[in-house]
Amino acid sequence: MVKKYFYTFFNPKKNLRIFRVYRENNHFGNGVKRVYHHHLMKTGGTSLNNMFLNLSHNQKDREADLYSKLMSQIDLRLFHNNWVFTAWNQLSLSSGLWHYGWSHRPIYKTILPNGTFTITTLRDPRQRVFSRYKQLIKYYNDGNPIRNHPKEFGW
Repeated sequence: MVKKYFYTFFNPKKNLRIFRVYRENNHFGNGVKRVYHHHLMKTGGTSLNNMFLNLSHNQKDREADLYSKLMSQIDLRLFHNNWVFTAWNQLSLSSGLWHYGWSHRPIYKTILPNGTFTITTLRDPRQRVFSRYKQLIKYYNDGNPIRNHPKEFGW
């Protein structure tokens, strides 16, 4: 986690390029400078994220997997075809130098600059809980626990 923030702050070449790309390209309008997705788990938000990532494609790179490219970035920031994307990096999100970003962090703990349009997706609570239960069972059976899962396994 510290590495992500350190790399975000002390990477002047990438920061300058992101600043330039962000300033030169306003993809929205009506005072909207960026779109933030408050991602609630198990509500279809990853599909929404992939849709926004695919907006930056042109005909030549239709097969590009931008989600994987973004996840492979140390600081979780990516620029592609005049779009800047970020995910889960609170320092980057609070800077406002991005066009589309998301995180799972509670909205009351998230600092977003003016001009940010915020969206979320909702789902029937019973379906969401059951979907999460199936996901945890899969992780448990695969022996692939992630940070918060052991706490949930007991439930």
